[in-house]
Amino acid sequence: MSLSADDIKSLLAETDSLRVRAQAMPEVSLGCGRAQAQLQQLIVVIPADAGGAAAGTWAALPQADRDAIETQLTSLSNELDALTNPSSLMSSRLAPTWMVFLLLLVAMGGIVLTLSRIAGIWEDALQGQRSPTEGQAVYNITRQQAEDATRVRLKIDGDLATKRAELDQTRAAQGTDNAAIALAENVVSQLDQQQKVASAVEKKAWSEAGDAEQMLGPRDRTVLIAVMLFGTLGGLLHLASSLTMFVGNRDLRRSWLIYYLMAPLQGAALAPLIFLLTKSAILAPQLTQSTQSLNLTGIYALAGLTGLFAKQAIEKLADLWATFFTRVRADDPTKTGAGQRA
Repeated sequence: MSLSADDIKSLLAETDSLRVRAQAMPEVSLGCGRAQAQLQQLIVVIPADAGGAAAGTWAALPQADRDAIETQLTSLSNELDALTNPSSLMSSRLAPTWMVFLLLLVAMGGIVLTLSRIAGIWEDALQGQRSPTEGQAVYNITRQQAEDATRVRLKIDGDLATKRAELDQTRAAQGTDNAAIALAENVVSQLDQQQKVASAVEKKAWSEAGDAEQMLGPRDRTVLIAVMLFGTLGGLLHLASSLTMFVGNRDLRRSWLIYYLMAPLQGAALAPLIFLLTKSAILAPQLTQSTQSLNLTGIYALAGLTGLFAKQAIEKLADLWATFFTRVRADDPTKTGAGQRA
């Protein structure tokens, strides 16, 4: 239900009172300039019987205009109330000392813990759990075993095909006794069992060779963890540098608390997206199946820079998304006449 003219007048007076209160506070007066401009614009369009300066009456305004004024006035009142409320996170007051120390603790503690974690997985994140020489030796042995298993299986396949052909000929020959047929069937049955065993051995051998190939570089899970850690480190560095600058200039505002606390998490979440995009769209397709040939130091540096410059990374992703999914506006032939018959 729409507010009456008296309700609008009361809300307008309350909003103006909050504006005056905000302007009287030096620590928030700079943040209420836009709110003051919006309030002046609303006063111009609100009729006089509702506390404004416009001609006419509130009841005579179209319903859509009244709803728009109510929405803007309520939003403006809430914004000014947040500015003047010292306990609100939306306040533009200078951050209290406890908040500065909290952010400082998050920055310093987070950097130390993240660096410690990166140092703990650094070797695994660069070369995997085996040294390059050991990993290559294991891979060569397992691949040779897999190739030998394949040759054995192919030989059995050839022998089985030959014996099955001989069995068919034996069955087709006239005067062949049942003993000869049974002997041929027994040979085929044995070769068939040998083929199944050889296929299982071959499958296992190639699986082990694949695992050994993966061990030539770090595991994908280890790389992903390292990417997230470097993204977190970048976010923490951004937090620390920005915090130092604003505290040094005595201009750290309460309303930035959420932004600073989210910076490390934003870096940790954004870095894997940039990594996957880079790996699939920029690197050669043949390198996407293994981490062995990837430039891991470059990837980790990119992850750290993503966390450090998260805003620019998000903007670049938005540009890429807009490029890939360009909006196409199709014409309606029924309106343009294109679909009409001549």
